[in-house]
Amino acid sequence: MRQKPQARSAVMDTFLGSVAMLALPGYWILQVILAKRCTGGWRIAALVPLVVMVPLVIWTAFAFAAESNLWPLMLILVSPVAFVYLAVVSAIRAMV
Repeated sequence: MRQKPQARSAVMDTFLGSVAMLALPGYWILQVILAKRCTGGWRIAALVPLVVMVPLVIWTAFAFAAESNLWPLMLILVSPVAFVYLAVVSAIRAMV
């Protein structure tokens, strides 16, 4: 029996939402690991996301202090991109 399109959509929405939310702690964990393990140019490549993430965390803290209801939104949206970047850097480093 075929599933309703709405049921598949809800499962996919839940999956994508979970992946996006797990990217936030996953990014910080991967950032620390790569910063410790990499040397030279690889360390610089691994630290590039911090140029965006540190000011973003500061902005998020100010938004939280101002009681904005959307304070974590930018972190939630940017963290998956930073996580994928670090995963690609790690994969390329492993291949070289």
